Amino acid sequence: MTKEIQYTDEQMDIINAVARYNSIRIFALAGTGKTTVLKGIADHYPDMKMLYIAFNHSIAEEAKKKFPANVDVYTTHGLAFKYTGRYYAFSKRLVGKFDCHAIASKMNIAVGFVYDNIRRFERFLDSDAQCNPKSIAHFLYQSGIKDEENREVTDFIYKLYFMLINKRCELEVTHSLYFKEFEQRFNYFNLKDKYDVVLLDEVQDSNMVTLSVFNQFNAKRVMVGDSHQKIYGFRGAIDVMEKFESDVTLYLTHTFRFNNKKQVKIANDTLYYLKGEDADKLIKPAQNIHHDYSSYNDYCIITRTNAKLIHLLNKNDDLRPVRHPRNFFDPIIDIFKEKIPVLNDYENFQEYLDELEVVAEKTDDVELMSSVALVREYRDINFFMRLYDKAIRNRRRRSLNTYISTVHTVKGMEFDAVMLADDFRCIKRIIKSMIQHEVDNIQKYIRDKIFYLPKEKIRDFFKDIKSNTMKEEINLFYVAVTRAKKDIAMPPEYYSMFDKDVIIVIE
Repeated sequence: MTKEIQYTDEQMDIINAVARYNSIRIFALAGTGKTTVLKGIADHYPDMKMLYIAFNHSIAEEAKKKFPANVDVYTTHGLAFKYTGRYYAFSKRLVGKFDCHAIASKMNIAVGFVYDNIRRFERFLDSDAQCNPKSIAHFLYQSGIKDEENREVTDFIYKLYFMLINKRCELEVTHSLYFKEFEQRFNYFNLKDKYDVVLLDEVQDSNMVTLSVFNQFNAKRVMVGDSHQKIYGFRGAIDVMEKFESDVTLYLTHTFRFNNKKQVKIANDTLYYLKGEDADKLIKPAQNIHHDYSSYNDYCIITRTNAKLIHLLNKNDDLRPVRHPRNFFDPIIDIFKEKIPVLNDYENFQEYLDELEVVAEKTDDVELMSSVALVREYRDINFFMRLYDKAIRNRRRRSLNTYISTVHTVKGMEFDAVMLADDFRCIKRIIKSMIQHEVDNIQKYIRDKIFYLPKEKIRDFFKDIKSNTMKEEINLFYVAVTRAKKDIAMPPEYYSMFDKDVIIVIE
């Protein structure tokens, strides 16, 4: 007999709200049972036809096993693929990046112009702007692009979009292209009235085009996410929870993942001091957490960067990568083989690396920047190939229970024990990065080239942060420290960073 689920008061409030409201927004902290409550909605309303939209493939596959028959399960792109993506896959046009050289040749324009504006095109694909010149121009104007430049870029985006969706075109496209096409043609697919309830999960790392699709359903809409776990801003993701107009906002704060006191404290201190969260909306361990603390089934070392992950793989023989090693080695090997197109001609490998850095900056490609830095440091492709082979062998060794991963990869995962590497940005590292960029916020704490922030002012200081990049650095730390179920280990300065004044000598 299946044991009946005992829902918390917060969870029951959400389940009952579906009968009362047409649009619901749920803020769910780490490990608070959001999947449980979404399944609870499906179980409590069996006569309602529902759509559950998951963040990624693995979450969707797990949901298919758990959700009842009245629920269709897709990822955001999986749903769009069914209607607009299949053609691009079947015609072998679907790849990871746009080919700037091929686009320039096809459109008979300068390749430098394409490199300068391809990122703007990608951001347009992620937006809710309509595919007409007036809407595109307005989208660009909101991004600070005006006058003649606005007209030139509007023309480029408009022509490129319709050129790429033309079935006779042979240029390669990305997943964002067919998703934008799905959003624009939504009314043609008879989806508007197909569902009674649409559940959208993990929306903190979504975008406006996804919100546009969500809002086009004529159904009760339930949006779930944790703004503190928004970590994909470098890919253009935004926290659409702030943009969604809901009838009611509800919260999940009782975590079922951990009750380790030091872990609860560091997670809540991060939320309270660095994110400005209200005291009544911090993590509260649920009463029914009963872990066996006598042993650990798995252990994960979490790094902030690929560079640190590769350093640790090099030094340790028994680390098992969470992701397939190709995810962090292929970009490096492609650099050595000079497979990545650059803007200008080059005579030697060092000039090629210089050109790659220019491309990475123009296209805002963080992963390419990181890969170039690693190549400059280690220089020898044979070093990376040997390390790649070792990582492959280790991933196949089921006897290894010590994993290694970057924080971006372990989002949504949990382990018995976690150790944070020393490349996360603690308070001092964040402030050092801000000193040259947020003058107004920083200046009042500087005297005689000394930055001094009393510990009782830390919360007020970080509430004033404007930089989304720095906010996401804090989110990365929060995501990492909430992955453990039983125990967590960190460099000492992470534990003590809220308990003392911050003093930095400005050089």
